[in-house]
Amino acid sequence: MHRGLTATIILLAGTGLAARGDEMKPLVIEGFESAEALALWEKGGTEAALTEEHVTQETHAARVTYSKGEGFHTMIRQWQKAKLDLSAYTHLQVDVWAAKETTLTLKLKSGGHTAQWYENYAVGPGPATVSVYLAQTRLDTKVIDYVNVFLHTPQEDTVLYIDNIRAVKLTAPPPEKAPVKPAETAISDFETQQDVEKWRGDGVKAELSEDHVTSGKHSVKLTYMPGGGLKTFMLEIGRGGLDLSGCTHLFADVYAPVNMEVTLKLKSDAGAKKWQREYSIEPAPWTLSVPLSQTTVSPGSISYINLFAGGLRSETILYIDNVRGGTVSSDSASSLPKKKEKPDEELF
Repeated sequence: MHRGLTATIILLAGTGLAARGDEMKPLVIEGFESAEALALWEKGGTEAALTEEHVTQETHAARVTYSKGEGFHTMIRQWQKAKLDLSAYTHLQVDVWAAKETTLTLKLKSGGHTAQWYENYAVGPGPATVSVYLAQTRLDTKVIDYVNVFLHTPQEDTVLYIDNIRAVKLTAPPPEKAPVKPAETAISDFETQQDVEKWRGDGVKAELSEDHVTSGKHSVKLTYMPGGGLKTFMLEIGRGGLDLSGCTHLFADVYAPVNMEVTLKLKSDAGAKKWQREYSIEPAPWTLSVPLSQTTVSPGSISYINLFAGGLRSETILYIDNVRGGTVSSDSASSLPKKKEKPDEELF
């Protein structure tokens, strides 16, 4: 485990001062030199102000206060139309100052959020420069479109000073032991009403929410209605299904305010192969993690995903965000414990 606080930085672009060994002038993505520049960053559970303390470029930095509390507290910038082209650079760097030892996670997205990558870095106490070797992210660096700096469930109000987000080209090769993390395959990030409407609810009310967000600005809040029968929230994929053959796991970030049991059902090969498992969810942030090799479906042609519950005596709420395919190393939250695996019944 990391000692100290847990911080996650999600970045899609950055620029700043040149580091020793650069071959070309750095591309400064953000220097936090004006209130207008700071306003471009979306805040979730955070407050940000310009400061003249711990500046590494020009005259100002951003002083970001992450409020104590559960969930993901974010500092996000997104590029909707014109994407960041970092293909000429080798590294993305950001300068950070922390009063205490802190674990930062740097996250990038590209191609309209269709792929994402993130990694943890230890910083503080004092100044540090986080440096990401872009080739190891396996993202399309021509279309970087998202940057996020977040803390997950800070135990106290936490201040980070951030400055000089930049892309640089370094002549020195990356460390041999630097981790390689493949990009993830985004399935549903629930950022718009259209994203929610791709899923079909039966006995379930689905609505966008700003609570318990793990990626972007929104999650989906599901209200499972009481009564007999199964209450379902399902995604059906046509045209050959969803190809997760390059992934080891299916992930979904979930949060339930009260204990509940939910069953995940998958189908592939146009419904010819089926698999389901029941999970017990406790009131805490979890990542539901499904090893695809342990299911009976074909990862290359997933055609159906369903999260259903039954036998509910009262309305039951479940928040879901960032449904994705990825590798086991991309699971940054605690894995959701399975309750039991059911026989492959033809329920849906």
